[in-house]
This record gives sequence, structure tokens and C-alpha cells, in this order.
Amino acid sequence: MANFQMTITEAGLNLIAAGMDGDTICFTKFIMGDSAYSGDLTQVTSVITPKFTLPIGQITRRDNQVTIKGILTFRLVPTGFTWRELGLFVKDPAGGSDILYAYGNAGEEGDYIPGADETTLNERVLQLTVAVSSASEVTAEIGGSGIFVTYEEMNAALDDLGLVVLNHAKSGSVHQFTGLDGREGLLLGRFLATDRFADGDTATIDGTVYQMQTTDGNPLEDGMFTTGAGVEMVIDTGAKLLNFKAGGGLTKSKLALANATEDTVFNGKTFYAGDRTLRTGRALSTKTTAAARDILSGKTAYNELGRLITGTGRTVLAGSIGPTIEYKTYTIPYGNNLGKPKAILAYFNVWVDGYATPGQQPSFSPYFFRGAVSGQLNGLSTAVSGTMRNQNQSSANTTLTINSDSFSVTFSKYDYVAGSEFCYICIW
Repeated sequence: MANFQMTITEAGLNLIAAGMDGDTICFTKFIMGDSAYSGDLTQVTSVITPKFTLPIGQITRRDNQVTIKGILTFRLVPTGFTWRELGLFVKDPAGGSDILYAYGNAGEEGDYIPGADETTLNERVLQLTVAVSSASEVTAEIGGSGIFVTYEEMNAALDDLGLVVLNHAKSGSVHQFTGLDGREGLLLGRFLATDRFADGDTATIDGTVYQMQTTDGNPLEDGMFTTGAGVEMVIDTGAKLLNFKAGGGLTKSKLALANATEDTVFNGKTFYAGDRTLRTGRALSTKTTAAARDILSGKTAYNELGRLITGTGRTVLAGSIGPTIEYKTYTIPYGNNLGKPKAILAYFNVWVDGYATPGQQPSFSPYFFRGAVSGQLNGLSTAVSGTMRNQNQSSANTTLTINSDSFSVTFSKYDYVAGSEFCYICIW
């Protein structure tokens, strides 16, 4: 910081004298310069080499002293310079140019002020306290970017609001807070956590034991705050309570209800598991093209939007026995682990040349299975038997039996079946 020797100028002393008669002193601005000067500071009437003008940001008065603050906005400084001069100006009561009220010069002990393209700093507050007449009225032209406060003023304002900034340290399982400094009542406390909270931890403030709980009266859970976190709490000095906002967040007890696993979360998506660890899903990829009609009826799957859909499609098993059929029982396995089909549609082409007219081709008569399952889609019982009949309802003495993993068809010797064929379709 530049070492300024500030002095009220002769013109400033004249204004103080005029203030004894009730004249108003109106402070207008600071001007910074870069010239070194070792002469009589009371005789200086202007800043020798002006470099930057600062507006008045705030003015306060206590008895015969006035404290004035100015705002140095670095982004407005066109070119960097060595700050050696500081002048405080007031309005001329006679209406002329502003008058240099106080002047200081740091000589060779000035500070370098960077230009707009040389720094990432935003603003700097300058503060100067000067004497005035006890009888004069003091005003200021406030400009710039607003009112600024010092650290001490900020702490005083925080005290008025009941806000306490505490220091935090942890020794063993005890969270040790300091900085309450005798303040009492219901206060809003803040601290930067230097260690995490674990189950069973306790707390003290300035050596006094305090109980920690959430605002809904529950004990703090493991991990309530972690190292480096900025934490707020309400301090009740009367009840010796530290109340932490529960906030409806993911507490340990709530996370314990989580049952998602990597196999049930979309591939690449992250989630917090019940043990508070961050995990990544590895299943249910959204890269799907299947629609409901492509999925077996009654089965479920996730579509490209991650929505659960129920299949409407059907599985079909088709085949035939023949063209030569023996008088025996044939067993046809389903082979798909789907259980009994919802329907079996079948027909039996029977050559009955024993009834043909001599010299002509044998006659052909189709026989259809007309048992309880023919053409039905409403499910099958464990074992259903039926009889093959033609359109004239004459029996072919051929039966079907439906089981969980296969169905069987039995051909009777009663029928002439040489060259015949049995065809079937199973539908799930």
C-alpha cells in the first residue's frame, strides 16, 4: 500500500473556517496521480499529473471527523501507472471548479495500479478520514458502483442480523466450534467443515457442549456434512442445540430404501445406491427397436424411451406328419419352454380309396380336429383329448392330447391312412 502523507490544503482550511458560519462542505471525488512531490503539501491546489478519477462511494461523520470512501474500478483504468498522488475534492461554494480539500503524496513509495488488461481484480475501496468544522454541514456526491463496506462493517452488520461465522475443527469424534464470543439467543451459524460428520459425533462451541440434531428433531446421520462443505445451522444458546436443516435430502435412512442396482438402470446412467455410493447402470440399453408386437404376448420389456411395455406378439409352431402315417402315437415337443400353447389347429388329409369307384382315383376327404381346443385362443387344460372328424362329422378315430412340453396324436387302425398327411399349427 502506498505510504501517503495526507494534509488538508490551505483551501481546505479556508472551507473549514467557512463551515464555522454554517457553510456546507460537499465532497465530490478523489483524483489519483503519478507525480512525486516533496514541497509544502498545504499549497498544492491540484493533482500534478492526474491519472484516474474515483467517485465517492460512501461518507460517514463522527463529530468533527468525516470518513470518505472511494471505489477504484480496475476495468475502467485505461493504462497502468504508479500511484503517488491522491487528492480529495469538494464543491466550490462560489460555484467555480472543485477545490482540492486534502492532498497526499507517496513520493517513491507509490503503488503500481494495473490497467484493465493487466489484472483480474474487479474493484478496490479507498478510505480517507479528514477533519471538518463542528458547525459545518457535510454532504457528498455519491457515484460509481455503489456503497462498499469494510470487513469490520460487514461483521457489525452480520451481528445485527444474528449471523455468526464459526471456526470448525474436529478432534477425535468431537466437532469443536469457536467464535460465538458470548453472543446469545437464536442465531444463524455458518462454518466451513474441516472434517466430515460421522455417526456418534458430538459438538462443542467455545468449550460448551451442544447437542446436534436436524430441524425436525432427528439425530444427524452419517455424512450429514463432508469435508470442505459450507454448512448452515441454527444455534440455540439457551437450549444448547445446533439445528441443522434436514432439507428433505437423501439421508442414510432414505437411501436405505433404494433398491436400484446396476442391472436395473440404463447403461451409462449414474445413480446413488443404498450405501450412498455413486454407481453406473449397465443394463436396459435405450438402443432398442422392438415394439409390443415383436415381443411375446404377456412378456414385458423396455422400449427406446425406457418405458415398460407388454408384448402382444405370438409364437407359432407349425409342422406335419406324413405323407406315410403309421398306426401309432406321435409326440411333437414344443421346444420353446413356453408351456402349453393357447391353441392347436390341426387337420388330417385321409385317402379313403376303399370307398372309391373302380377305375377312378381314390377319393380324398379332409378331417378336422373338432375337440375342445379347435380354433380356440382361450387357453388349454393340462390334458385335452379330441376326435378328428370330417365335414360330415364322421370320425377318423384320431385323437390329440395336449401336455405342458409337447402334444401327441394317436392314429387308430380303424382308418385307412396310407398316403395321408397330418398338419398342425400351435399358437402361444
